[in-house]
Amino acid sequence: MQPSIPQPTSVAFFSLEMSSAQLVQRILSAESEILMEKISRGKLEDHEMKQLYKKGIDKLAKAPIFIDDTAGPEYLRIARENAAA
Repeated sequence: MQPSIPQPTSVAFFSLEMSSAQLVQRILSAESEILMEKISRGKLEDHEMKQLYKKGIDKLAKAPIFIDDTAGPEYLRIARENAAA
């Protein structure tokens, strides 16, 4: 995943397979350049924690991002149609 928050731009994520928490972890990992495994497990050194806040959390908190991880019937229908195309 490429870092995606260079400037304030509205972004919407619609996910059928990943929870919003998993998507946020991926975004934080990409922005902070810290392995997602370390973020997920909370096994960060002091310098990595500072890096996570400076490059990831601070930027993400200001970013206009909407994440919808609802897996309702309408989303599943759309996913099936797109997969068949």
